[in-house]
Amino acid sequence: MNDLNPYNPPVVSSAAPVTSNWPPAFCIATFVASLLFCFLRLPLLVLELSGDSMGYDPAFEPTIISGIATSAAIIFFGFIGNGLLLGRIAWGIPFGVCLLLSVAASIGVDIWMDVISRSLPGYRSTLVSEAFSFGIPVFRTTLLLLYAAALFAFRSWLLNRRRKF
Repeated sequence: MNDLNPYNPPVVSSAAPVTSNWPPAFCIATFVASLLFCFLRLPLLVLELSGDSMGYDPAFEPTIISGIATSAAIIFFGFIGNGLLLGRIAWGIPFGVCLLLSVAASIGVDIWMDVISRSLPGYRSTLVSEAFSFGIPVFRTTLLLLYAAALFAFRSWLLNRRRKF
């Protein structure tokens, strides 16, 4: 008697899983966008270093130093990491993780800057200031999650590509 079930025939596939030489388009688009954000952050870092970004207040000094450090880290890890990832080099993943940590620290600096500015005498809350104090951390967190998803997709693509050979 035939052991094969006629209602559930075996599926025979001779096709190997298709793996492109390029990472998914989502990864490429995310890494290019991140590289552009790093280029946009470069003039902001110059402004922060020159001290022209805001009036001097001693209450902001530790936050400004933290902001400069996170901006420099984002630029450094972003240029190297995104360049390596766009070049399809696995060493870009640790730099990408460092970039994620730098952006997370930058979100913390933004929130702390908002807390300090609200505690200063003479602070007036406006609709624009409230929108920025909520919108900027939400926007950066969204970019952070998209970048993390792109790193996972790149890692998955890289592992599938290595199994192929």
